[in-house]
Amino acid sequence: MLTIDGNKQFILKPNTDKPSDPKLTTEIPTDSFTTKRERIIVVGIIVVLFILVVAIVFRPSVYGVVGTSMEPTIYEGDTVIVVKGLYKEGDIIAFYWDDLKVIHRIKSVEDDGYIAQGDNNEIPDDLLITDCLIIGKMVVRF
Repeated sequence: MLTIDGNKQFILKPNTDKPSDPKLTTEIPTDSFTTKRERIIVVGIIVVLFILVVAIVFRPSVYGVVGTSMEPTIYEGDTVIVVKGLYKEGDIIAFYWDDLKVIHRIKSVEDDGYIAQGDNNEIPDDLLITDCLIIGKMVVRF
C-alpha cells in the first residue's frame, strides 16, 4: 500500500509467482472482419442499401437537358437529378408544360402556385405552375 498526502492508494501488480493458465486467456479470433476484402464487401453492401433507401424515399428522376434557357447555370447536354419536395423562390424545378418537361428557376411563389423563369430568358414563363405540374427540384447536375 502506498500513502500520498495521507490518502491510502492501492497499487495492483500482476502476480508473477504462478505461471498463467492458458485456459483463462481469451484470444480474439483473427478471421472476423479482419481481412480488407471482407471490410470492402461490408461497406459495399451498406452503400448499396443506402442508395436503395434514398431511391425509394425520394424517388429521383434523371433527365438530360436540351436547350439553353438555363445557361449559364445548366448547359445543354447536362444531366440533372430532381426529387419531389418543398419548393421556394430560387429553387430550380422540373415541371410539365403542355407536352414538354421544362426545367426553370422559381422566380416567385404565389398563393396558388409558382412563377418560373429560365436564367437565360428575359421574361418569366407565361404559366402558373401548380404542385401537380411539378416533377421535382434539382438536387444534382453533372
